[in-house]
Amino acid sequence: MKEVAQQNSDIQTSREKLQTADVLLRQADRAVQLAQSRYKNGVITYLDLQNAQTSLLEAQLSKIQYQYQLSISSLELLHLNGNQFWK
Repeated sequence: MKEVAQQNSDIQTSREKLQTADVLLRQADRAVQLAQSRYKNGVITYLDLQNAQTSLLEAQLSKIQYQYQLSISSLELLHLNGNQFWK
């Protein structure tokens, strides 16, 4: 039962990280929009724009990683509860 409790904890942690990743993704998307506007107006350099775009890609990757971890934890919980979903 210790493993089940740990998986439940992992699932909750993954959900929280996923929510945080969603917020960071929205912020990074907005930062890219602002950077594009500023670049078009000559306020920032192309490198600054690229940095904003890189941050957006990193935020997208983080979200995917947390989604993956949540899936793995959920599958492991099913396995611990005796579900043989792979057969």
